Amino acid sequence: MILKNHLGEVLKFFNDTDNYLHKTFGVRVRSKIVNELLGDIENKNILDVGCGNGLISLEYAKVNKLTLVDISNNMLALAKDNAQLMGIDSVDYYQGSIEDFDSSKKYDSMIVIGILSHLKSINSTIIKLKKILKREGDLIIQFSDYSSIITKMNIFLSKRNYPINKLTKDEMLQIIDSLGFKLKSEIQYSILLPGMGRLPDKILYHLTMLTYKNSFLSNYGTEIIWHLKKK
Repeated sequence: MILKNHLGEVLKFFNDTDNYLHKTFGVRVRSKIVNELLGDIENKNILDVGCGNGLISLEYAKVNKLTLVDISNNMLALAKDNAQLMGIDSVDYYQGSIEDFDSSKKYDSMIVIGILSHLKSINSTIIKLKKILKREGDLIIQFSDYSSIITKMNIFLSKRNYPINKLTKDEMLQIIDSLGFKLKSEIQYSILLPGMGRLPDKILYHLTMLTYKNSFLSNYGTEIIWHLKKK
């Protein structure tokens, strides 16, 4: 059951940017994975939903048109600061939920990392994204696989004051198929048990990269990033 003040609680959680960015390893690994899946692209319209501090997608703004969307004004402030540090001034910013995002523009590629757990409706959000994604467009989307005992433990111990969506890989496969997407490629990674977040950022980065690069360990990863194509 979704609480009536769900959106406000999500905003409150992510406006305290340290809740998500107190460690940098996750953003660094996700940035590498997104780059591997999307590859080198130029002269495209790219939408990054739930952009955080922007460091997953800002490199693309050097040769593409990038739009950053985040519910948190504090996150967007960090993204703007990072864009300035990188000498990038051609980014569009939208502060608000994806549910309220209104665009007449069609996008070639979309990056949707770290938000599915926090949405009021996964189906309606993906339907909305599909409407503004060009035909044969690319959707990079991430979720935590609830069929993993580690994911269940992490959600149970979460300090968030709102319900977290619980998604299994099989459920997500059914959703994307029913909504007109095909799975092009997949990367599975990360085996971080509760309490491991206290380890130094450098160690966490190398542990996570190990699950990303090792074909055996990746099978046990809790995080999944898909490269989807619009049918």
